[in-house]
Amino acid sequence: MPELIQRAGRAVRDPTMHGLFLLMFESWALQVQLPAADEIGSDPDQPITGMVKKTSSKQDRTSRACVRFVQSRTCLRAFLAGYLKDDSASGLTHSTPWCCDRHENLNFHLSYFFLGDPDHLRIIFQPAGPVGVKRKRKHLRTKADRQPLHEKLVAWRSEAHARHENQSVYPLTWICDDQGLELLSKTHPDDLQSTQNIIELLDETEEWGCEFAEQVLDIIQQFNQLQAGRSGLERPMKRINIIPFMPIQNVDSM
Repeated sequence: MPELIQRAGRAVRDPTMHGLFLLMFESWALQVQLPAADEIGSDPDQPITGMVKKTSSKQDRTSRACVRFVQSRTCLRAFLAGYLKDDSASGLTHSTPWCCDRHENLNFHLSYFFLGDPDHLRIIFQPAGPVGVKRKRKHLRTKADRQPLHEKLVAWRSEAHARHENQSVYPLTWICDDQGLELLSKTHPDDLQSTQNIIELLDETEEWGCEFAEQVLDIIQQFNQLQAGRSGLERPMKRINIIPFMPIQNVDSM
């Protein structure tokens, strides 16, 4: 939710212009049944399922505040003011032509900003799933390189944990669990070319990525360069078969 609010505030910075913040969401967000507000405790950003795992889906990771924001039928600006505990009058004021699209008798249409029939914009933005797409076979790192890389990643995790300020509170697996290290060592180098690849592969947060993804990428790239150099030196020479020259003798025909 805080990221949503920050992005909304960046719609436009020029005071002489008006910006529009458009939030697109999937249809399941309107179907989620949430408990009453007094049953979720003091944390409005608690995930829908309460607790999440590395294998939790996007839906399970979504905060309850975001779902309530989407499902709200009243003023969205008032919702955000309540979320931020902003009781000031400025929390509900706006300098744009519209506050939000939850007000009645509001001359606001998405067709002002997007081409096409506004009644069909919901269909346009609905993500389409793959139809008849054959699943590609995973491209993995060679088996001979997996164990050496895994050992380097294990050593990195121990060093990163030892120098971390919270090392006395969090275990080693807080940085990256054993399954994550194994997955990194098995994934083909072509699929690990950026920090974003690391974050998506491990299903980690952007906050985790800012702290650890660059370190992991450096370990993997250094290992790749080392292996590439070794393979070039150890590559055997091609064997050339030399056929000795044999003179052809003339044979008289009978």
